Amino acid sequence: MGLDDRVKGLETITGRLDTSVSDLVKKVESLSNTVRDSNKPHWAVPVLITLVLAWIGWLSVQVISHGNKLTAIGTILSPQETLKNLTSAVSVDPQKAKKELVQVTDSFQKLGRAKVNLPEQTVNDTSERLIAVSNTHEDLPETWTAIGAFITYRSQMIHGWRETNLPLCTDQFHKFRLLGKTGETKDAVTYEHTPVEIHDCKIILDSPETTAELSPDVSVSDVVFTHCAVFYNGGPIILVPVKVAAQMPAQLIGKISFQQCIFIVSLPQVPDTHGMELARTLLTNPEGNITLAKPS
Repeated sequence: MGLDDRVKGLETITGRLDTSVSDLVKKVESLSNTVRDSNKPHWAVPVLITLVLAWIGWLSVQVISHGNKLTAIGTILSPQETLKNLTSAVSVDPQKAKKELVQVTDSFQKLGRAKVNLPEQTVNDTSERLIAVSNTHEDLPETWTAIGAFITYRSQMIHGWRETNLPLCTDQFHKFRLLGKTGETKDAVTYEHTPVEIHDCKIILDSPETTAELSPDVSVSDVVFTHCAVFYNGGPIILVPVKVAAQMPAQLIGKISFQQCIFIVSLPQVPDTHGMELARTLLTNPEGNITLAKPS
C-alpha cells in the first residue's frame, strides 16, 4: 500500500472516530434525560455517565493516536520532497530555495525531537542532495542551517539518541603518558608520548574555553575525542600555538580526531571556509569518525 493510500486511510479512520465521539455525546444527553424522566433511582445517573465518558475517553485516545500518525507521515515526507525539488535543476530561484530550506530545517528538527528513524537509504540520499545544495546555494544562510539540522539529526539517529548533556571535557585535557626518550641532543631531549585521550564528555568547538584548553595539547600531541558530544555553532575554531619547551618554537603539531562522537551542529549564518569544510566532512562521514586537518 502506497503512502498516499495510508494517509487517506488514516484520515478516514480519524473521521469515523470523530463521528463516533459526537454520536456518543448525543447518546449521553439522551440517556440522561431518559433517566431523569423515569422512576429509576438517582445513583444510576452518575454510574451511567461515568461508563459512557470512559468510552469517550478511549475513543479520544484513538483519535489523537491516528492524528499523530498522520503528522509523523507528513513530517517524514516533507524534507525528502523538498530536497528533490531543490536538486532537480542547477538554477533554482534563491527566494524559493530559502523558503524550502526553512521547511527542511523544521522537518529535521521535528524528526529529531520525535526520535523518528528514517530508513538508511533515505538518509543517504538526503546527504547527497544536501551536498549538491551546498554547492548550488553556498551563499544562502538557509542552506547551512538545513545542513546543520540534518547533521545533528543523523548523528543522533546513528548513535541511538544518546544523552548529550554530558559534563564538560575541561578536566581531561593536558593528560598524556610519557613512553620514554626517543632522542637527545646538546640542546634538547625528545620524548615519545601517547595522544591526549578525551572521552564521554561535551565540548563546544568554537568557544574561548576550547581555544584555551585545546591549544596547549595540540602544540604537543594528537588529541582524540571518543564517545563525546561535540557542539559546533558555526564560528571559527581558534587554536593558538603554545611554546612548550625552551628549545622549541611555538607550533601546532598534533591532529584532532573524533571517534563515535555525536555532533550537534547549529549554522545560523554562512560559515567561513573552515566551517564549510567541517560541515561537508560531516555530511560525507555518517558515523562522525573524522580527523581534522593539521592546524596551520
